[in-house]
Amino acid sequence: MKRGLIVLFLLLIIPLASAEIVLNDNFGTHNLGDTVSVEGYILLNEKVNSDIFRADLLCGNSVFTLPIFKSIEVKKDIKYFFNEDARLLTGGYKGECSIRVSFHGESQTSENFEISDELKGDVFLNKEKFQLGDILNINGDVLYLDNDKFDPGIGIITLSKDDEDYFGDVIEIFSGNVEYNTLLKDLPSGIYSVNLEVNDFYGNKKMFDLGSIELTNKLSADTTTNKDDYLPEEKIEVKGKINDGTGGYKVTIEFGNQTYEETYEKMEFDYFINLEKNIKSGNHDLTIRINDEFGNYYENELNINIIGVPTTLKASVDKESYMPEDKVEIFSTVYDQGEELYSDSINLRILDPKNREISNVDVSSGSVYGLELEKYAIPGDYRIEVKSTDFKKDILFKVNELEKIDAYYEDNQLKISNEGNVNIDDQITIYLDDKSFNFNLKSSPSEIEGYDLKGKLKEGNYNLKVKLNYQEIDVGEVYIEKGGLSAMLTGALTYEGGVRSWVYLIISVIVIAVILYFVFRSSGKKEEYYRKKDFREGQEKLRRMRDERLKVKPKRLFNAKDVNEDDAKQFRNDMVRKMKER
Repeated sequence: MKRGLIVLFLLLIIPLASAEIVLNDNFGTHNLGDTVSVEGYILLNEKVNSDIFRADLLCGNSVFTLPIFKSIEVKKDIKYFFNEDARLLTGGYKGECSIRVSFHGESQTSENFEISDELKGDVFLNKEKFQLGDILNINGDVLYLDNDKFDPGIGIITLSKDDEDYFGDVIEIFSGNVEYNTLLKDLPSGIYSVNLEVNDFYGNKKMFDLGSIELTNKLSADTTTNKDDYLPEEKIEVKGKINDGTGGYKVTIEFGNQTYEETYEKMEFDYFINLEKNIKSGNHDLTIRINDEFGNYYENELNINIIGVPTTLKASVDKESYMPEDKVEIFSTVYDQGEELYSDSINLRILDPKNREISNVDVSSGSVYGLELEKYAIPGDYRIEVKSTDFKKDILFKVNELEKIDAYYEDNQLKISNEGNVNIDDQITIYLDDKSFNFNLKSSPSEIEGYDLKGKLKEGNYNLKVKLNYQEIDVGEVYIEKGGLSAMLTGALTYEGGVRSWVYLIISVIVIAVILYFVFRSSGKKEEYYRKKDFREGQEKLRRMRDERLKVKPKRLFNAKDVNEDDAKQFRNDMVRKMKER
């Protein structure tokens, strides 16, 4: 680059100077690499046949030799004009500098001028809002400070977001002309700052802040399914329409654990998904993504409902067998096609081993019903008829046999109750202190047998225990009353303990009748009336005895132990008296 200088000549002759160098000082401001013209003249009062003429660049404390270095001849009193071009290569130095020329021991330094690496120019973007797939255009001019066109050089274009560069490119710049176009693709949406940095070989540079652009990668589309509710094995139709773009789209559908992909060139699409037979019921998310070749995308999440279909009825009990008074936990559930709980009503009808209904109840699917077994639940297999709206099945459970008795002492009797659920026909052993007696026990569940212990031992207190097979019951201390007729009678009535009381009652009545017969027969006619009266009274007492027994145990005939002791004693004394009178 060449800069013209205005030559200033001194017209006056200074005779005292042996040599004079005149240098143009109008250098202005220059960029690195500029060419400057060093102009002026040399005037000597003597002839110099040959000497070195040179020029240096002075910047601060640094001296840079310019490419002006040659041998010249200067004649006496004749001006030697010089005009040399030099490029300002300062190794990157910039700031205030001056030029110094030297010849034959004389030198002249110019005034300071500025060397800068700055450039200037105007560069523009084509618009501020872009979508992926749009063209970004950058154009303008770059100039040196002296308005010469920047040439040659390079430009670096960057798009940055959140202090991170997302895009960069390099262009060549000739004659200061910037012209750049690029297709925006595969970038995240957001606000980007756009910068152009230009540089040349000499180190001149400038950063052009081109402002911000808004970039979006969203596609506009409408997507839907053909309906909201589906049955297993139906088809879902996914429909979509893209509202902008140029075509060429990849549609991705995520449903459950499956991903479906399809490419479409048109702006509308249909896609069908076959539902599985065992798909879970309830709400399901269906995600639709649409991508184009530039990186624009659309995403939407749809929700569909799978209708549950009952497929299985399952029922069970918590264990296989139970004892009386246990709780039977009955689990019953209707499942749908996806093994999920299906809401339904379930009827439970429970039958005992004799096929008699013991419970009939409706429960909800998935619930647990607790059946409390009775104390005397009969042993054997029980059947549960389980029925839902669409299914039915039977399940079984078993009630085990329980042989169990209880014993207590009441009204001068040992009473044995059957607390189990089976009939007992066995022998029991009664312990009164160190003595034992065996009796037969024959009873049904819930029945009570009574045993009169009068006449077995002397009157007094005894420790009473009862044993049936592996069961032993400590009744505790009891009081045994003194025996007599009542003891003999009741002892006969309860002898062996397991024989039914009515048998001994009949025998006792027969014995009494025989005794009365002989009493009345031997006493004569005089006593006939009394004998008949006494017989009637005896019959009446026996009737009362029977009635009292029936009150204690309605299902059984009365036991002799229930006869009032005073009445029996009076009856016995009357019988003895009449026998003596005879």
